[in-house]
Amino acid sequence: MPRVKKATSKAGRKPGRKPATSVKKAMPKSGATASANEAVVKVVKDLAAANKVLAAGKKAAVAAKAKASKSGNKGDKRAASKARNDVAKLAVKSKAIRDKLRQAKGKLVVADCADKVQAAKEAVKANVSSFEEAVTTKAETDLSKALAAFEAKWKAKRLKADARKLKARTKKEEAKCKAVEKKVATKLKSLDAKASKKAKPKKAAKVAAPKADAPKAASKGRGRPAKAKPAAPAKGPAKRRGRPAKAKK
Repeated sequence: MPRVKKATSKAGRKPGRKPATSVKKAMPKSGATASANEAVVKVVKDLAAANKVLAAGKKAAVAAKAKASKSGNKGDKRAASKARNDVAKLAVKSKAIRDKLRQAKGKLVVADCADKVQAAKEAVKANVSSFEEAVTTKAETDLSKALAAFEAKWKAKRLKADARKLKARTKKEEAKCKAVEKKVATKLKSLDAKASKKAKPKKAAKVAAPKADAPKAASKGRGRPAKAKPAAPAKGPAKRRGRPAKAKK
């Protein structure tokens, strides 16, 4: 049964965060790598040419050997020996070129590895810089949210505290106002009582009748002098005490 490939989920990726820079895509070729690459290409061409010459030499040596074997002529034998020696020399030259190619490829690998390391370092710098920017942005956003939440919480708490203080202060000020009102009412009541007392008429003082035998002397006092009383009518002769007199016949 063939395996079903799972779809790659992008839910785990955080919004606003840039993906890591690929080292392969961002890997620039340095001068050393380009030079090593050119050397490899040149050696490869040289090796191809040497191998072609070597193949032709081997073919000629085989033909010369076959001819010498068939004819038995010393000249053909010398030609076959020479062809064999030429092939050996070409093989040595080809081997030297192969060694040179191996070295050139080694240098290319070293230069390529150096480029990869440099690219990795640059990628690290880019990723760190990108992450730092993302973290800074997120920190600013989180700070704004935290400040807004703190401000809302602080305002709600402060409003409750201020409401309690305002209620207590209002009660205190109302108590002061009531005390002032009570004091003023008491004072007004006292003033009204005094005013009503002054408005009432005074009762006439009773004058005692003077005694006949001993009238009181007018008392000397402050204020206006007392009015003079009218004189009492004159009385007749005083009657004698004892038995009344007999009437005359």
